[in-house]
Amino acid sequence: MADKVNSIGSAKGTGFIIGIIVLAPLFVLLRFLQPDVNVDIYTLKITIRQKGKQDLMIHFNAINSIELHTKKINRLDIYDKQNNLLGYLHPTSNSEIIQPIIKEIVTATGFRTHKKPIKMMGRNMEAIIYGNNIL
Repeated sequence: MADKVNSIGSAKGTGFIIGIIVLAPLFVLLRFLQPDVNVDIYTLKITIRQKGKQDLMIHFNAINSIELHTKKINRLDIYDKQNNLLGYLHPTSNSEIIQPIIKEIVTATGFRTHKKPIKMMGRNMEAIIYGNNIL
């Protein structure tokens, strides 16, 4: 095997070939595992559409709180009045889409903001919780 590696050429060439063989299918597989999420915001509700899943429609008056960065980085969790998870958004390719969604929900519901420090993956971060009954 070492003779075959030496016959290929330099170590950079070998690394490039192995990188293409291993990483290219990984990126293609990740693209199919993380489908695009479409979010439509109306005056009284939000609709979340994902390929292969049923559309999720959440009315603003059913939302009790929303949490950002509490379970995963760039994950927005939406909870109802009984603290049941209504839905979540975790965009991997376009994380900037979360901020306009939060702004619309907060302005429509009048939620207050609470920030709490957390440590995730060895980094100090802030989890942000929006809701009416925040202490």
